Amino acid sequence: MQLLRHIAKPHAQAPPLQSNGSKTMRPGKCILISPWVTMDHTSPSVARNKDVDILAKECGDRWAWNWKGGHVDEFTDPITVPPEEWDLILPLTLIISGQKEMMYDDIQRFCMNVKQVRNQMEVLTAGRM
Repeated sequence: MQLLRHIAKPHAQAPPLQSNGSKTMRPGKCILISPWVTMDHTSPSVARNKDVDILAKECGDRWAWNWKGGHVDEFTDPITVPPEEWDLILPLTLIISGQKEMMYDDIQRFCMNVKQVRNQMEVLTAGRM
């Protein structure tokens, strides 16, 4: 998701991607499988699914800290991107997640944000019983 964001709106500390004569670097379609949309791991599904998700909160917290430290912006936590910007960032997109995932609530919140402006998105949730 950070790469898609960088293609649409380059990060100030990284050079923009250059195309090799093609019209655009933006892909035509995208599949996001259990996207990591926030690094804070505080949503209710973190506690609710702690005994069933293979990912442990402590590991996720450590990986997030090692990757970004205390820094939070639209590149580290895509859920902070204003909904109206997703129309410029995401192509036709399929998002897949499972109800028993630790980050399920964050992914659903992200999907609601994107769906405010992006009708060409399909959300599949595994594990409905």
